[in-house]
Amino acid sequence: MTSVRIRWLMKPHHMFQISIYLIFVLCMFLNVYVLLSRDDTIYYLRIYHAIVGGLMIACSVVMIEFLYRMRNLPKLDEPHEIPLPALVGAIALTIGIDIGYMYLMIFNFAFSNCDKLIDALYGSELYLDCLNSVLTIVFCTLSLVYIMQRRFYGAINTNLDKVGRLWVNATFAVMWIKIVVYKGYLSHQELCQRQELEGYWCPVIKRHYECDPSNDLKGTQKIWYYMNKGMLNGAIISCAAEFFPVLIIAHWLACGGAEEKAEDILRRKRKKQGVRGLMQEFMRDISRVYTANPNANVPPLEIRQITKVAFNILAFVTTVFMIARWVVFFYYSIDFDHLIAAHWGWSDGVQLPANVLQFSLFLATYLWGRSVSSDRLDAHHKAHARGDIITLFGCCVVLFVKLVLQAVELEFQSSDGYIYRSEAIVRTISLVLVQVRSFGIFRRLRWAPVGA
Repeated sequence: MTSVRIRWLMKPHHMFQISIYLIFVLCMFLNVYVLLSRDDTIYYLRIYHAIVGGLMIACSVVMIEFLYRMRNLPKLDEPHEIPLPALVGAIALTIGIDIGYMYLMIFNFAFSNCDKLIDALYGSELYLDCLNSVLTIVFCTLSLVYIMQRRFYGAINTNLDKVGRLWVNATFAVMWIKIVVYKGYLSHQELCQRQELEGYWCPVIKRHYECDPSNDLKGTQKIWYYMNKGMLNGAIISCAAEFFPVLIIAHWLACGGAEEKAEDILRRKRKKQGVRGLMQEFMRDISRVYTANPNANVPPLEIRQITKVAFNILAFVTTVFMIARWVVFFYYSIDFDHLIAAHWGWSDGVQLPANVLQFSLFLATYLWGRSVSSDRLDAHHKAHARGDIITLFGCCVVLFVKLVLQAVELEFQSSDGYIYRSEAIVRTISLVLVQVRSFGIFRRLRWAPVGA
């Protein structure tokens, strides 16, 4: 047995795969270590971003090699399907990232005379930021082109292609976690600026800046400072944080993962049936899954008119309240110092009913979905939902951690008299509703059949 394992390890493609996993683990360790460093967090965080830039360059070489090699490869009869929402989302997010990171480069150079604004003490930091922005723009655009072309060829059964696909997935995952951690770092910086947390350890505590943007900037520079701080910078980072999960799912779909999963679902379902049931299900699957014949004998899904009207009304009202919540939060963030001291209640007054309505909408969808018979299982739709299921599971885990941390924070703020007890209770209820809603969506997709 030992000699078999050694021979397995000595194969070149297995050694490459193990090396990729080790690089992934090392990147995660470096990311956490740099973030917890008390020396000069932001400087070493930029160094880490430059190291990840090396991964992006290597991954770009792998994708370009595939794009060059595909000229001599036969195309599939039909390209692997990527759902339209994922495709549109990937294109829109790529455009947002390209424009956003170009804006960040221009912004940093335009305000290079204010060290605190761009969070840079050394000239090398400015160039590291610029290099990271350029690499991110090129890498994201090339990744979209690669995935769009990969779906015409799918997964190729060669060791080179297996290693290449693993390297692409590992790089996407490293980029995703890097941006999420950096987004958390930016939030940490904002947290450190709150006066009630005086003495709280902050990553930039050892940095001494000469420029004070609030006092030194004048005219339009000050306007751009507040726009970048309050909206633009966070929006760009959020766009990048949403982009890489979409890429990971799209890459899996482009490589034919959904079709393989659908075949596995059907195979496991047929194993549970006898010969007679097998033949009946086989004929039913042929007419429903493997054919495009619109005249197939499939009973339509009947939905009562009152159900449609109720869902449309509930969705419309929920949308109105969610837009109102965003507008109120935006106003609240603009005049935060004054409104928090006055215990302004409109933010909580709009947030709670908006979350209750959103929770009710998804609960109604969940209950209606339970009424749909499992005989309407469409293996291909269920397989395509796998990426969404994985993403939702990750969201549930992250939101649960966030729920615990925010609940503890609200308790401390309430005990210190910073906010009223009633405010803490309302905000905690809203957080719980968001968590339960997310878990309900995940559970519905994970355990219920998909399709109509």
